[in-house]
Amino acid sequence: MSQPGFCRLLISVGLSPQVISSALYVLMILEGKEVVELQVLTSPEGANAVDNVFFLGGENPLDRFCRDYAIARKRIVFSKEHVHILWPESRPGGLVEIPDPDSLFSLMAQWTSNQSEPLVACIAGGRKDMAVLLAQILGLLGRPEDRLTHLLTSKAFENLAEFFYPPPHPTVITVHRLGRGVEYLNTKDAQVTLVDIPLVRLRSLQDGETRTGRVPLETARVRTQQGISGIDPAVHARIPEGTLTWHEMETPLSPRELAVWLFFAQSRKEGRGKEGWIAARTFDEPEIVAALTECYRLVGGTTADNERGGFVPRTKGGNVDYNELKLKMTHSISKIKRRLGSSHPARVDSRKGRGGREYGIGMDPGHLHLHIGEG
Repeated sequence: MSQPGFCRLLISVGLSPQVISSALYVLMILEGKEVVELQVLTSPEGANAVDNVFFLGGENPLDRFCRDYAIARKRIVFSKEHVHILWPESRPGGLVEIPDPDSLFSLMAQWTSNQSEPLVACIAGGRKDMAVLLAQILGLLGRPEDRLTHLLTSKAFENLAEFFYPPPHPTVITVHRLGRGVEYLNTKDAQVTLVDIPLVRLRSLQDGETRTGRVPLETARVRTQQGISGIDPAVHARIPEGTLTWHEMETPLSPRELAVWLFFAQSRKEGRGKEGWIAARTFDEPEIVAALTECYRLVGGTTADNERGGFVPRTKGGNVDYNELKLKMTHSISKIKRRLGSSHPARVDSRKGRGGREYGIGMDPGHLHLHIGEG
């Protein structure tokens, strides 16, 4: 249960970990909050910078900050486990791969749970996609007491390696500026502020699965859009015709694609696996093979062992070729995603599970209507 004045700081960090102590200064000294936990979002390069500054041993800036302002260091939970690397390293040419949004969405669902202290999310550094994604997810999940902020530091002290926060007793920092000689900066002139960024809060539109991060971010987006626009969320799968219909949009699927989609739709409605989410490593298990084979039969396929389009594993040299089945599944899932597009509520999504990659349909099972017979 949260207590008045308590909060947690979630901060995006690039190559300047000084922003961590600067944000703490604003919250704890200027605003009088008690920060009980620190979480950092960064890239591998940023994590290395945080490690070099805060975790190499000896007194670090966080220790000094707590000593300078008579704060009990042990009351601020912060360790290497609280540094989350969500952005991969840059490729040659400075290109950056798109991060895995589902990982951040799952973490944010934990950090915005109803029993936790208010969250102050601070955009302080890092890549632009980091800030955009953080703001978007907090808009989906943020509670009334959660904040989205941006850290601003006086220009003279911005990105200055020697400056971590304004100390209680001002000091002079000697700075060697390229082409400008030596400059002497007095920390009494340093101004650090957190500017609140207004949020459109959409948490009230979310169902339990979305609030707890049990669906991918794209599914959360689709569900939220449906709630805002009033679009009928029902998806009708007309198996004899081989089509999926949603919001007057009809999408045809091939027999194998429809069989795979039907398998995941039935799994969602029946609660197979983890509420309809099936681990890829289980695709070759007998009950999964049997269910897939039945779905293939329902859409008009054959169950013959040597049928290339079916799902009964064939044997090669006396050994069952289960790898072929897994390849068929992942290939079909990719085709379904391309056909349905990113906004379709009944697309087959993927997520990271404890046992590896999992696949499933994240939409409300009550909105899945399966018309298998001619009627």
